[in-house]
Amino acid sequence: MSSIQKQNQFKRMNTVSMRNIKTVKERMQQRKKIESEAEDAFNNGIANLCEFETDIGNMMKRMASPVIQKFEELKLIRKKSSKDTKMLKIEIILDGKIVKANKPNLRGA
Repeated sequence: MSSIQKQNQFKRMNTVSMRNIKTVKERMQQRKKIESEAEDAFNNGIANLCEFETDIGNMMKRMASPVIQKFEELKLIRKKSSKDTKMLKIEIILDGKIVKANKPNLRGA
């Protein structure tokens, strides 16, 4: 090979390697851009999920609030009716004892 051919071959190799370097840089820049866009999309998605989670939590509280109130009212009613039932039983027992005490004892007569 002559020196001119060697120089031309070196220039071609140098040009190819320069193109490869340029394409590597372009690929890295493109990759960084894609990673940045993906990170932004991910962060936006997470933010949206957090908002949805908060909204769902608030809706559940609003929906559950009347249900919980009614449940508490029912518990109070049950307690009151239980106390009323106990009081009625006590009254019946006491009335029965009073009636027995007021009845004359016919056996001993």
